[in-house]
Amino acid sequence: MLPECHQPPGRKLNFHKPILLLGCISYCTPIRRICARSSSFICKEEISHAGLQWAGDCCIIFTNVKGANPMSLSDLRALSNRYGGNPDYVLGGGGNTSFKEKGILYVKASGQRLSDMTEAGFVAMEVEKLRAIAAREYAGTDKEVEAAVLADMMAARLPGEDKRPSVEAAVHAMMEGAYVLHIHPNLLNGITCARQGEVTLKVMLQGLALWIPEIKPGYTLAHKAAADLAKFKEEHGVPCQIMFLQNHGVFFTADTVEEIDRLTAALFGAFGRFSPILPSAEPISQTSPLAETLSALSDDKTVLFEASDLLTAGLEADYFEKLPTFTPDHMVYCGHKFLLTTPERLAADYSAFAASEGFAPKVVGVKGVGAFAIGESDYKAGLILALLKDAIKIALYAEGSGGPRFQSSFLVNFIRNWEVETYRAGAISDK
Repeated sequence: MLPECHQPPGRKLNFHKPILLLGCISYCTPIRRICARSSSFICKEEISHAGLQWAGDCCIIFTNVKGANPMSLSDLRALSNRYGGNPDYVLGGGGNTSFKEKGILYVKASGQRLSDMTEAGFVAMEVEKLRAIAAREYAGTDKEVEAAVLADMMAARLPGEDKRPSVEAAVHAMMEGAYVLHIHPNLLNGITCARQGEVTLKVMLQGLALWIPEIKPGYTLAHKAAADLAKFKEEHGVPCQIMFLQNHGVFFTADTVEEIDRLTAALFGAFGRFSPILPSAEPISQTSPLAETLSALSDDKTVLFEASDLLTAGLEADYFEKLPTFTPDHMVYCGHKFLLTTPERLAADYSAFAASEGFAPKVVGVKGVGAFAIGESDYKAGLILALLKDAIKIALYAEGSGGPRFQSSFLVNFIRNWEVETYRAGAISDK
């Protein structure tokens, strides 16, 4: 049972809506205030920045943010560009955003980069049709279900729409806020990709965020999220605003852009306080004679080399070859395995890798030297290098929650053969 608050009440508000609070938190009764043990809570001075009002020794009142002007499509674009432009939040065509009003959802098209989205990059869809997809029980093999879901997703588009929507459009429709932001930040994926990530989340947020265990993305995720979001609302009396997906990323939802920003700022601030200081990612060197060896071995156009303290930390870890299996995004652009070798074994190990795995390595780590990213263009090689560094950051952040946890072999095999990811990998273009 939720404990009552015995502190003097603060000013009553006409509207009461919980917002994220960090530390040891318990709801008051009635739910219009929250008690926080100050020893483990954000300092009093920071409360106003989170849109809250101080109301006593340990009580906080929520500031209502409803009533703001609806966000236009240009505002959705600006939100997408702002979060998508930060490589610590999302890379390549990963992540997605949406805005819904009057039964219409405007969601990012599949494969588009948030960083350079325009108003033309969103797909208009019917919310109720998307919710019906999430609620429906599809039967058949993975391929049959995949085809049926894709057909229903395309049918949920408004007349005249010809773009393919994000595979997670149905999840966006299930979240109740007008705006949804889905990103893959390495700091928070240090929780989703950690062995004890769920425990850490419960301790830090005291049940104010939803955790979805490892699950197949797309329809299966939407079906699970629909049930869990409904259960969260029933148990808490309010809709869920933050949803963590194991080995994937985080969803935020709110009724204003400002509230989205408050949620993300509070969450990053809280976890950032307890995260380790990472080795420097500043390049020590970006040239190596071994690049010529790889250029001769590879059919791809570009070979990039980099050495840094961060990359050295990754190369020295016993899980280096498994790094791309942290999340679907790492896999779609980097393959499901990296190559780790020595200067002397480079050519032989490269050829053996290609023969055994059925594809040439996109990342080659050379002990004592550095890392190479190989892509069919300068942009794609740069993206692969960025995803390598992102994966190393995730692994190092995960050390604080029991160590790294990679996707199961079942999920890795599913994603390797998933048509959606094949489409998404091909949809992204060079800048």
